[in-house]
Order: sequence, then structure tokens, then C-alpha cells
Amino acid sequence: MRSARVLLFVGLFAFAFVPGVAQAQDQPVVRFIVGIGGGQGSASLRCDGCLTAKQNEPSGYFRVGRLIRSGLVVGGEIDTWLQTSDDGDQRFNVSTADAFGQWYLRRGFFVTGGIGISRIQTEIDIVQQGLPLTVLQSDTGLGFHAGAGYEFQFAPHTAFIPFATFFGTQGVEFADTGPFNAYVFVLGIGLSLN
Repeated sequence: MRSARVLLFVGLFAFAFVPGVAQAQDQPVVRFIVGIGGGQGSASLRCDGCLTAKQNEPSGYFRVGRLIRSGLVVGGEIDTWLQTSDDGDQRFNVSTADAFGQWYLRRGFFVTGGIGISRIQTEIDIVQQGLPLTVLQSDTGLGFHAGAGYEFQFAPHTAFIPFATFFGTQGVEFADTGPFNAYVFVLGIGLSLN
């Protein structure tokens, strides 16, 4: 996993700084962007007095944005990471909903960052006195994300995007554990319509 991260970052920066690669792409003028993507998310979960080992589970995003000037898109994005136990009785979800800015450093290559709200939710299915119950615990806090990607335009209004994103939470607190935050690093593939 570590070598895959290094290769992706090297590739993204190569596209950003090698002359002529991005300019050769024929990209349309973008006004609105709708994007969706997913990949493998590596999460670190932290609470008072505890630090879990990194856990790899599916992660995804949905975004809507608008070009406000050349090289800058603003909009809203939802990122989520979901862990389900082997028997399906326990589920753990980390989500953020952010306002974001996306800056094109070169045509095709971009960096992005956002801030908003976050939510951590746990669900545990139990049987009590013969009745199935779901114990739900959740809280909200500050959410953020930062990342980079490269848009390979393969149709006039469609781009294929390898990306790397880091998102997380601050200020989430559960009654039984106190402060509980999560930090997720995602490598994935996205699709953008503009």
C-alpha cells in the first residue's frame, strides 16, 4: 500500500511539472462539475488513551462544483469511509461534508482543500430478550479534506481522475470514550462530468 501511494504522488507531480503533457490535452471550458469516485481508504481512529492500527476499507466521494474563474472551481463535497465487521453486526462510518476549492496548477493537474462538518457513527446489532436491536451512537464535529488528482479528458465533457485524498474529523465526542476522531487517506479513481 505504501509503494502504491508513493507511485501515485510521483505520477501526479510528474504531470504537474513536466512541460507539454497537460497542454496537449484538448479540454472544454468547464462551467459546472459533477464528480463521483471511490477507492481504498486507510483510516486511523483515535480516542483518549487509544490509537487503533490503520484499517483499510472502501471509501468514496460525491461532489458538485462550479468554475468561478480560470483555474478555480468551488463547490461542495461529501467524503465517506465505511467499515463493516465480518459478520455484519457492527458498522463504523466516518463522513465529512465540506465546501471546497479546487485549483488547477497546470491543465489537468489540480489540488483541492475543503472545510465543513464531519460525522462519526457506530451501529451494533444485538439481541436483547429475544428481540433484535440496533445500538446507534453518533456525533458531529469539524470536517476537512485535502487532496490532488489529474483529469484525463477522454470525451468532450467527461474526465477520468486518479486521485489521492486525506479527510478527517475534529471535535467528535462519544459519551463512553470522550473525544474520538478519525483520519482517512484514500487512493482511488473518479469520474467527472462537466
